[in-house]
Amino acid sequence: GYDVRASGDQEIHAALNGRQMLVVDGEVRRGSAGDNTPGAPRMAIGFSEDGSRMYLLSVDGRQPSFAAGVGLDELGEMMVEAGAHTAVNLDGGGSATMVARTPGADEVRVENRPSDGEERLVPNGLGLFAPEGSGRIDGFWVETRTTPERADASGYVAPVRTDRVFPGLTRTLTAAGHDETYGPAEAVPNWRS
Repeated sequence: GYDVRASGDQEIHAALNGRQMLVVDGEVRRGSAGDNTPGAPRMAIGFSEDGSRMYLLSVDGRQPSFAAGVGLDELGEMMVEAGAHTAVNLDGGGSATMVARTPGADEVRVENRPSDGEERLVPNGLGLFAPEGSGRIDGFWVETRTTPERADASGYVAPVRTDRVFPGLTRTLTAAGHDETYGPAEAVPNWRS
């Protein structure tokens, strides 16, 4: 049989199966040619050197004219660029799905564009949950409103710079109030320019 082990006096709070190590001691661990071509949708998890930060990354792929995907070497490079000192490749392909709740929102949404065209059933996943907050306003999450056909899709927003605008044109902004845990909080922003 197998036993769960942790080094020293560490206590295990969660366990998740991964595939290839992408980053070890801050260096990208290079994969084989088969792990790098063709590119594919990928998921990765990594941690900073001191273990105080976790990095989750989803890369879309297998969608001509949108995203080809990446190989494991490029995925490792992306994790190092994000700040990971250690990182592992998780189940990818059509299983690569990242769901999140935007600060101030009531509901979660799919943040990437799954290669199957929709979410699919997978046998495992990693769930992170914020503690319940006070519901008192702590700040606003401000975003550029996207066009309705994009806003209602599965979290997909075209890869454009919605934070930029040409002189003389305008953008519509939205603001969602959030509490200290980024949970929803009722508030009306006071806009001024």
